[in-house]
Amino acid sequence: MSTGKGLSPQIVSLPGVAVVGAGLAGCLLAIYLRRRGIEVDIFESRTDMRQAGAERGRSINLILTSRGLDALDRVGLLPSILSVCTPVYGRTLHSQQCDLAYQSYGPDATFANYSISRTELNIQLLDAAEAAGARVHFQHALDHLDVRNRTLYTYVRHQGHPHAKAFRAAHVFGTDGAGSRVRQALKLALGPKCEDKGTPLGASYRELLMPAAAAASNASGSAEGEFVMDGKSLHIWPRGSHFLMALPNRDGSFTMTLYLPDKGDAVSFAALDTPAKAEAYFREFYPDALALIPDLQQQWATHPQGFLGTISCAPWHAADAAVVLGDAAHGVTPFFGQGCNASFEGVVALDAALTAANGGRARGMSNVGEAFAAFYRKYKPNADAIAQMAVENYYEMMDKTGDAHFLRQKELEVKLAHKFPETFLARYALVRGTQRYDFRS
Repeated sequence: MSTGKGLSPQIVSLPGVAVVGAGLAGCLLAIYLRRRGIEVDIFESRTDMRQAGAERGRSINLILTSRGLDALDRVGLLPSILSVCTPVYGRTLHSQQCDLAYQSYGPDATFANYSISRTELNIQLLDAAEAAGARVHFQHALDHLDVRNRTLYTYVRHQGHPHAKAFRAAHVFGTDGAGSRVRQALKLALGPKCEDKGTPLGASYRELLMPAAAAASNASGSAEGEFVMDGKSLHIWPRGSHFLMALPNRDGSFTMTLYLPDKGDAVSFAALDTPAKAEAYFREFYPDALALIPDLQQQWATHPQGFLGTISCAPWHAADAAVVLGDAAHGVTPFFGQGCNASFEGVVALDAALTAANGGRARGMSNVGEAFAAFYRKYKPNADAIAQMAVENYYEMMDKTGDAHFLRQKELEVKLAHKFPETFLARYALVRGTQRYDFRS
């Protein structure tokens, strides 16, 4: 990459490691690495979200479960993260006739998940990474990575023109999401030995906002600023080949996410090509939700459509030069609520592998290639299993949750868990785990 004058940029040698991507996994990884005493430089293509503000409509609200909460707890972040979460204890199902049915996540109220804004979580992790001593370089988009020489070539736009920079690190950690440039570099470096597979779901999502009650007199009967639906549930409107989902926010609003097939003559994003058609679709399939989203047409016109798919990569590393983790290694669909949690759990697994390869010492790093290989061997099967269950849960949420037989099955699971707590727990509760945390409002 040139500087615009036909010259290669001067390579800056970093004092430690490079983390590519200042998202959720990258920031948490930086905190763990700093705890080991490792110098960390994070390179992020975007501007600082703490200054630029959140871009609504691009991020599905997240659910934190025991996997993710445990990773945060290990580095002392749990109290501050819980303070910006909203606990949910089960699923409320909405029929097309506006009837409601409730499914608890487990046999008692200790089984809860925690709804959180991706932006709020990312901001907290950014603050914590910087407080731990990590240096974050915003607007440093990775152009390419020379894996063999451990050199990152980035560009920064200055006065409308790209300005090239190059950095050499001892090791490179790729946490740059599903479209990872680090993963692409691994594929180039490893050649036929590297598998890099992306599987589109064939459906996409659009995020909308159901506001909190605006006045004492409204369609829900709620007081101003309160939830207009049950604020302790994840809400699902299952409709066969498509569905709507809602997660509560601390301010009384709900983040609504609509999942539709990409193509089709009737119910698909291709068919709903105008805001008016979208409103007619909501009026038919989600009349109770439409009544609580007064500006649906405006939101439909301005909120983008998001891609859904699964990323599978093998291996995740090239010797000790570079490794990918999080969505860069195993991007999953959001329907089991484990994408973020699996990424956080992966950070813990990588940290444990680094400790084992370092002779059991939690400070410093040695035999890093051995650690990368052990991390891949141990966590790859778990990541693949989560990806498969996420796709399975997609079909469950859009179709089976509206089936009377399925609802009776879920009721039976709860009764069995009550009667045989030591021997029976449904898969849904087993994977998501039991969150025995005190929620701080």
